[in-house]
Amino acid sequence: YTGPPSTVTILNPSFVLCTTTITWSPSNGDPVCGPVSYNVMISSSDGVMMINITNTSYSFTGLTPGTDYTISVAGMNMAGVGESDMMMFRVTMAEAVPSAVTNLRNTTYNSQ
Repeated sequence: YTGPPSTVTILNPSFVLCTTTITWSPSNGDPVCGPVSYNVMISSSDGVMMINITNTSYSFTGLTPGTDYTISVAGMNMAGVGESDMMMFRVTMAEAVPSAVTNLRNTTYNSQ
C-alpha cells in the first residue's frame, strides 16, 4: 500500500421519515487495492455509532425527530484511514398525510 485512501465525497442523501440513506463516491488510494472498507459514523446528543462496511451506501433507521445528527465517512486500507467527508442534518417531524375518505353517502335534503 502506498498510503491511505483519498477523501470520499458524500453524495445527495435521501430522507424518508426517520431514516436517511447516504451514498458516497469511492475513494482512491493504493493504485492496486484502493480502499478496503469504509468507516461510517453517526453521532448525536444520544451517542455515537460506528460501523465498518465494504459497500458505498448505508441507511440509518430509527432517527429521532428534532435531533441534530452528524455523519462522517472515511475510506480505510492497510496503510490507514483516509480523510473523512462529513455532513450535518436535523430530523424534522413529518406531517401525517390524511387518510382517504371512505363510506360517503349522498343524501338529498328537501326543505319543504
